[in-house]
Amino acid sequence: MMWMMHLLPDSFLILIIHALLVTGLIGMVIGFIGGKLPFVGTYATIIKIVSIILFCIGLYWKGGYSVEEEWQQRVAEMEEKVRIAEEKSKEVNTVIETKYKDRVKKITETRNVIVEKIKINEKIIDAKCELDSAVISILNEAAKKP
Repeated sequence: MMWMMHLLPDSFLILIIHALLVTGLIGMVIGFIGGKLPFVGTYATIIKIVSIILFCIGLYWKGGYSVEEEWQQRVAEMEEKVRIAEEKSKEVNTVIETKYKDRVKKITETRNVIVEKIKINEKIIDAKCELDSAVISILNEAAKKP
């Protein structure tokens, strides 16, 4: 039953809830006070029962609606927090991406320097087919973190 209330506009739903509450209150007052009147007196118990039922239904719906509003408010707050977290995430991702590009650039520069050193010392390296100390130092340099 409550899920069908979502199909109605909020303003119409509030109007129905308030109408039930007011009708129930007015009916209870008429039933209890107007019981001494000739026409109302004969139907006083029926008016009381119907009024109490209408008031209880209105009160139940009012409680359900206020709980629904509270949940909708919480959802809106959480959506706002998610939006803020996504914005912060984008900023952090940009910083990480920049650091990554800088690191890749350093590695590429180091590799290019080492390749140049190997090209310069190529004749020394190939002359005797033995490992020269220059080769060992170049390879040790390449193994270091940039």
